Amino acid sequence: MRLPQGIPVLFVCCEATMREATLILSAAIDASLSAHDDDDVQGGDSTHVLGVDVEWKPVRKMGEREVVQIMQIATTSHVIILDIPALLQEAQEPSAGDALPSLLSVLADALACQGLIKLGFQVRTFECAIS
Repeated sequence: MRLPQGIPVLFVCCEATMREATLILSAAIDASLSAHDDDDVQGGDSTHVLGVDVEWKPVRKMGEREVVQIMQIATTSHVIILDIPALLQEAQEPSAGDALPSLLSVLADALACQGLIKLGFQVRTFECAIS
């Protein structure tokens, strides 16, 4: 199985790529909302899709908690792969800025956006706790 040609894949593991992913997701939200407004005016039907999948660390011991390792998000223009452990480690650095909270906020907005149809296979609810 292959991605369509010309679809960039962004591996998100540092502050710079978090900011880029935030822009991509914001653009997907904006496009779905503006298409929804255009549909209301023109009577059309534009569909915007957000593909979501997560990979979990296997549980090996009773009582051990499942932890998300990788989250994959696909828009019509990009594939974003979030390395969750790397992002959490990056957020702990003394020089960490607001890139991770901004990304998580936009991701939550994208998942809640009524204009985006979310597709995934057995996607479970997960939490990212950042202290």
